[in-house]
Amino acid sequence: MDNITHLVVSYFLGKYLMSIGLIFQKIEFWIFVLWGGFLIDIDHLFYFFGKYGKLGLKKLVKKWWEYGKNMRPGFYIFHSPEFTLLLMFLSFFNKIIFVMFLSQILHLILDIIPHYIVHGNFIFIKKWSIIHNLT
Repeated sequence: MDNITHLVVSYFLGKYLMSIGLIFQKIEFWIFVLWGGFLIDIDHLFYFFGKYGKLGLKKLVKKWWEYGKNMRPGFYIFHSPEFTLLLMFLSFFNKIIFVMFLSQILHLILDIIPHYIVHGNFIFIKKWSIIHNLT
């Protein structure tokens, strides 16, 4: 899913969560919007630098769009099931991490749906996995 859609959906769902009292403070709202809407995808940059080495901005943007358009999975550490489980566990102890966890789940759902529509499988989750990439 593209970043604009992630940002817009995160913004409006964040507003809704504020209206029902799940998010109280503005900082929690902005963490929800920015983590799920944009910051989680920084792991794509880590993947591209690891796979292709130093890229110029033009090549980086081209790779980002190519991977997104073709729904090509890669090892995106912040999308991994292990990182999500870590956030879930830590969310019991910290409200900000709880907000990040909720935002993470929304982001992953928005990534999973179009990928499944295009490929008809969930193999990409394996490619996101830290354990899979270490073995």
